[in-house]
Amino acid sequence: MVGRTGSSRSATAWLAEIGPDGTSRWTTTVDTPGFTRVVDVVPVDSGYTVLGTTDESPRLWLLHLDEDGQEQWRWRAEAPHGIRALHPTNDGYLIWGYRADLRRVDADLRAWVRAVDAKGHTRWEQTYDGDYVSDLFPREEGFLLAGGSDDDAWLCAVDSDGTPAWRHTYGGVGSEGVNVAVPATNGVLYGGSTGSIPDVHRRGMLVRTTSDGEFIWRRTYDPQSVVDLTPYGDGFALTGEPQNQNRSGRDPEKPIHVVDRWGQVQETVTISVNLGTPVGLSRLEDGALVVGGWSGKDGIWLAKIEPEIKN
Repeated sequence: MVGRTGSSRSATAWLAEIGPDGTSRWTTTVDTPGFTRVVDVVPVDSGYTVLGTTDESPRLWLLHLDEDGQEQWRWRAEAPHGIRALHPTNDGYLIWGYRADLRRVDADLRAWVRAVDAKGHTRWEQTYDGDYVSDLFPREEGFLLAGGSDDDAWLCAVDSDGTPAWRHTYGGVGSEGVNVAVPATNGVLYGGSTGSIPDVHRRGMLVRTTSDGEFIWRRTYDPQSVVDLTPYGDGFALTGEPQNQNRSGRDPEKPIHVVDRWGQVQETVTISVNLGTPVGLSRLEDGALVVGGWSGKDGIWLAKIEPEIKN
């Protein structure tokens, strides 16, 4: 788990390893100049590599923790403001997001990816004709990027050196966007939100494409947006913030939908928690699901569930 502790300029990046029963094995903080946040963390070499940002130059940082949460090395570099996530490769990492001159009101966004070696040094860097990259996964010839472009959902296949291979967009009368993408049998499944449903502000969606990005089907769901998606059994599990909100501004019933390979809902489990939007969903080795979120006022929450549809 990653987050922050403290407030305002004194906020410090915070990490914790959680056991299968929800108890903390260790916690640690990361001290860096300026306002610091953790963007992503991935398990590597019996430990974890952590990606973060600070508002002081150089603003991007990578560090590696061993299995007990002890820092092993740290590296910092300049990078654009829109840093989204980290993915391990055979010889380093991929970092992605968007590049823009935020000093300009009319600044154009450009989807951005940087490949770095095992210590964080740049191997290659590319921008693309999308607005942003929100997720990425390996494919046989390289990687698939997923995000948004001109208010449409956007996919872009790139070779191992970052060279674009093909791109595909999907959109309607409103805006569409991608938060998460996963490989599916002979294709791609991505989740996000759509603004093209009449009389509904936003609605979560799944879109299935071929391995070349050609549209197959779309399904929509009650959450305002699909914020995370993971393979589960013969289908997938997804989560997001529900549409109906109480006077506090949030619905305490946070849904997790289990869907089949065609996106049809097979089971819905809700977590009753008066905290913020779900931000992450993971599948454990025992087949259970863990969903988590946070509220700036009330802190972090984590819940383990076991749907009746078994993995």
